[in-house]
Amino acid sequence: GEKPRAEHAGMAEPRGCRRSSKPKRAPTTTPAKPKRAAAEELPLDQQRVAFWSFNPSQSPGSRSAARYERYKRARTLADFYALGGTPNDLARDARLGVIQFLDDDEAGGPPQGSEDSEDEDSSEAAAAESPLDDDDDDDEPEEEAPEEEDAAAPADDDQVEEAAEQQHTASTVFPKKKKRPSSSSSEAPPRAPPTARRSSSDKSSDVGTLHDDELAHMVHFFLCQLRWQWALVVADERGSFAAFDAELQRLGFATDDLEACEALMSKFLAGPAKGDRWVPFHTATCEQELFLFEEIRRATAWTEAEKWALCVAFSACRCVALWNEVILSPFRTREASILAPDEAFKLGGPLHVAVRAFREDGNRQLHTKAFNCYPPRGASGDRYVDFIVDRHRKFAAIGIAAYPVLKRPGVAMRDLDGLFQSFDRVGPTMSKVLLVTAHLWYPELKLLDDKCQVGDGANAAFDYLFAPAGGSAATSSSLGRLTGGAAASAVADLRQRRLRVVFDRLDDADALDALEPRLGPMIRWLAARARAKFPFIPATSLGDKITIYDLQVQLCEWRKFRKKVDPKRTAHKLTSTPSE
Repeated sequence: GEKPRAEHAGMAEPRGCRRSSKPKRAPTTTPAKPKRAAAEELPLDQQRVAFWSFNPSQSPGSRSAARYERYKRARTLADFYALGGTPNDLARDARLGVIQFLDDDEAGGPPQGSEDSEDEDSSEAAAAESPLDDDDDDDEPEEEAPEEEDAAAPADDDQVEEAAEQQHTASTVFPKKKKRPSSSSSEAPPRAPPTARRSSSDKSSDVGTLHDDELAHMVHFFLCQLRWQWALVVADERGSFAAFDAELQRLGFATDDLEACEALMSKFLAGPAKGDRWVPFHTATCEQELFLFEEIRRATAWTEAEKWALCVAFSACRCVALWNEVILSPFRTREASILAPDEAFKLGGPLHVAVRAFREDGNRQLHTKAFNCYPPRGASGDRYVDFIVDRHRKFAAIGIAAYPVLKRPGVAMRDLDGLFQSFDRVGPTMSKVLLVTAHLWYPELKLLDDKCQVGDGANAAFDYLFAPAGGSAATSSSLGRLTGGAAASAVADLRQRRLRVVFDRLDDADALDALEPRLGPMIRWLAARARAKFPFIPATSLGDKITIYDLQVQLCEWRKFRKKVDPKRTAHKLTSTPSE
């Protein structure tokens, strides 16, 4: 891409932005491209830009840092200002080299290290982000996702952010056209600010010291997750812990600490893990994945390709009530075919009319509360229904395109992730939602067994678990504030090595028994009963031991519990030991 510069002749002058009379310093690598003549200046909505994904602000929590998080997805200067950017922000970002101004003849991809970059390390790290990782800002109170945008009121920051991306979405789903810069290009990538320059020794430095007390608290939380999974999902008598506790007592263990944690777990399930935000220990038994297994995977009315297309289409909203009461019906009766999504989800068609009637009957929720779908500005009332229905059409098309790749011999996570993210409106987060379902439906492919990258949502969990190596600069959170491709690689590498350290500790039977001797036998006990109750779920998707995939999901559940429900670690103050 082009060398970033603070002033660009192809950029319309923002109001209140002064042009500096100070001469620009010549670049030390290659000269910048000539500026356009004044007559060739582009309107704001035509001047394309790209930002680094990592926040350059050295003051986390500041207003400028918050603004950057909103506008870093802007694709044009018009988007930049719509998402809250200011002229001062623009000048600062250009000075730091975290923005590129793209000419018409330049590749449209963002800089290396940004969210949509094809850089190998950064793309794999980004792919780990997931609703299961709960990437919301922990410093802000958890709020439920808005289900629509009120045309008369200003959009909230997240909705405006995603609305800007939707302005660049075509009316039909088609692969993005990405170009990788030629290796012979004389153009140098933008330089990261000085804070991003880290020595190679940082990457190979120690991951830090694992805190046994934090690890014990986390493992105790896993045991509580198992207990509540039994009571709320597996047990015939919903809400009863009796059989779970009886098994522990049969094995000679106490249960008083688990009973004492019921108030904390109730608070967890009523707050940060409310409704379909909760992921039990076995991910396959969470509300949305269980619906897919029960209503689609085991159905006999559809071919395998149709089931997969329905599965991907479901991720357009992941609203179980809407699918149960409205969307599945015409596909079950063969009045519509999921393999013809343009017709099935046609605006004005029978399914569109049914969704509108469902909403008019008082069913306001058309999308899961686990994450936002970010409708465009003004998409309220009937226009919100239009948005949701058309979103299903696009996601069904993605499922149709992905099925041949899914069935290809030797398919790997990278293959599917690359395909998913080649479609508009599918970024790292949504890609992993689809990858998780693929992993659970087809465990024999082992898509996430070895390559399950842990995302930014686990940074805080790791910073609880590990004392920083070499000072605070080595923590996940501080590394996450750096910019540049080297920082992206360092963040991903640190998280991955820390995940491996924790997993190796828990994978050691003796070490796990020393931490929490009840966890191993109760995972096996619950897995056996979950398989008996849900025989249509592949047995290996209900594992009888903790896997690295389970760990990365539960890390983020524990992070929510640890920070928002039990910051003083009261849950583990009662120590259970085998009874006499």
